[in-house]
Amino acid sequence: MSSEIHFKEHTDYLEIKYIGYNNIKEFFDSLETAFDICKKKNFTNIILDTIEVDFTNVQDMDRFYAGEKIAKVSCFPNNIKVAVVGPKKYYTGFADNVATNRGAIIKIFQNKNDAIKWIMK
Repeated sequence: MSSEIHFKEHTDYLEIKYIGYNNIKEFFDSLETAFDICKKKNFTNIILDTIEVDFTNVQDMDRFYAGEKIAKVSCFPNNIKVAVVGPKKYYTGFADNVATNRGAIIKIFQNKNDAIKWIMK
């Protein structure tokens, strides 16, 4: 299965939609790109839409590094608010806990409407 990453700029936030399998390197690269866009466009909110990603084979260390990466790129200089939308069956709380412990403002959702409401507060 191939993977796709789509960036969509909304009025008040950047949305990144992931489709297919979870490739950690592609994910890290997309975060760098996303936060570069946020800096250039002065966005302070991001939605990472992972509803269509298969996380079946994601290891705990990948979750750890994902949380670390989200914190690293979201905290400086703008403290970007990150909403992750994903299927509940894959949610462990580990990545967002790692990110939060490193200063990120992050929350996990099962639907995009709730994520949008949260980032717009």
